[in-house]
Amino acid sequence: MKNHIDYNKLCPIIQGQVNSSNNNILPVIISYKSDKKIKEGKISSLSNKLNYNLPIVNGCACDMCIQSIIEITEDPDVEFISYDSKVFAVMDVARSVVGADLITNTKYTGKNITVAIIDTGISPHADLVYPTNRIVGFKDFVNKETRAYDDNGHGTHCAGILAGNGYSSKGKYKGIAPEANILSVKVLDESGNGNTSDILSTVQWIIENREVYKTRIINFSLGAIAQYRERRDPLVKAANRAIDNNFIVVAAVGNSGPMRNTILSPATSRYVISVGALDDGRTVETNDDSIAEFSSRG
Repeated sequence: MKNHIDYNKLCPIIQGQVNSSNNNILPVIISYKSDKKIKEGKISSLSNKLNYNLPIVNGCACDMCIQSIIEITEDPDVEFISYDSKVFAVMDVARSVVGADLITNTKYTGKNITVAIIDTGISPHADLVYPTNRIVGFKDFVNKETRAYDDNGHGTHCAGILAGNGYSSKGKYKGIAPEANILSVKVLDESGNGNTSDILSTVQWIIENREVYKTRIINFSLGAIAQYRERRDPLVKAANRAIDNNFIVVAAVGNSGPMRNTILSPATSRYVISVGALDDGRTVETNDDSIAEFSSRG
């Protein structure tokens, strides 16, 4: 009998791996509900390597194949399984790898440029609001709130990579454009899900209000399975319409690799700047870099 997959218990990276029809072994963090005990015996029987316990999240870290991850999602005591990522926490390395340090001492810091981030919202993190609040706008298409918030974390994560100024770390962990302004548009719910129609309305709203926030760039760290030819795909059409209105549009290719033809819409548009994931080996040198296995391919 085929296992039932509870996607609500899986982070987006693992969701992409589950959908890629392989059985890769992934480093994961398994968290149990706060009132439940960690089932170390069960995890040990399914895991290739139990790394250590993490009582702070009532869970543990281990290496586990996709099939075992799917099996353990059926346990009602398991709250969430996330990818044990080593990439995003070290912006001092990532900045150098992508060449951002080359422009650190130039005028190109994103100042006076507003980037619309279509995502799960944004939390007013110190790296975005001190010494000056650079969250210039917040629009909530999900819960209609007026205050800036993020009930998932993904949108804030993306905003930090893009425009965090390193205030909390005294400049060590800066984003790529540390003086850019952010227009946060919440269109994904607390589980990171949303409808294509909502995103289409969002893009239309951004275009119509471009002068209010001085928006120049739209960032899609989201996507949908490309089910249409490019010219018929609704998300691609929306992205292309924004480009026709002189926006720069950037979109994530998705986490459904390493199979071919797995790039998500609207990153499939020939006019969008499509971005995949890099494994930088946690070093500044590029000779050990490679495309992350989970990154979608064309």
